[in-house]
Formats: sequence, C-alpha cells, structure tokens
Amino acid sequence: METPRPIRPKPTAMSQPFWDGARVGELRLQCCSGCGAHRFYPSAGCHKCGDDGYDWRAVPGRGHVYTWTVIRRALDPAFQARVPFTVAVVALDVAGRPLLPGTMLDCAPEDLRADMAVDIAFEPYDDDISLPCWRPAGEPEEEKT
Repeated sequence: METPRPIRPKPTAMSQPFWDGARVGELRLQCCSGCGAHRFYPSAGCHKCGDDGYDWRAVPGRGHVYTWTVIRRALDPAFQARVPFTVAVVALDVAGRPLLPGTMLDCAPEDLRADMAVDIAFEPYDDDISLPCWRPAGEPEEEKT
C-alpha cells in the first residue's frame, strides 16, 4: 500500500515565483518598492505601507523561531509516520521580518526554543514543488583574515 501524501500546494500566478525559487532551493520573496519590506504570503499590496509596487528577490533563508506547535496526533494519514513533529513560524532576518511557516527538521520538539536561529531547507514534494522547512542554524562561518 502506498504511503498517503499531504495535499499538494497549488501555486497561483501571484505565488509562482516563490514556488519556482523553492524548487531550486532558493527563498524568493516580494520586496516592496515603496518601503523595502519583504513579505510573505505574496500579495498585490504591501502589508506595511500599502504600496502596490514590488519585485521578487532571493533572500538568505535565515530567521528566528517566532512560535511553534507540536503535532502529536495526526488527523491526516499522510503525517502519521512523522508524529511527533513540530511546525514552526519563523521571523525571517530580512527587512519587514515576514513570518514563514514550515516543518522543523533535525530538532526534537523538546529542543526547540523561542528565538532559536534556524536556516531554511527545502523538502521535495514532486518535480515541481518543494516545501519550505526549517533546521537549527549551523555555526556562522568565521571571517577569513
């Protein structure tokens, strides 16, 4: 019997650049032309200033845990093999501090902490979709002298 899969995200014309970036392991966000704030979820207008101008930018996939929830009982059979697992909402370390949710990888639920530094990872769903996930941040590289 085949393992059930979670519901597949359905990119829209507005969100397609985000999914295109995720597919190649790159975090792409809209950046407001008016105030410079990055935003997630993609939208036609800035959440901070209301400006409707924007462009898409690749940004570092680093942030800090804002909040999280531990899933101990999966109602969807596609997630049963993963319990317990944690879904974290991460405040990205970019202008505007947008919040981006994702499953935590390589971190036991009891080890997660508020404001913990995390790095993005992309988990392939199929040939077209990769899902954003989070891992505890690696040590920052030391500057070479």
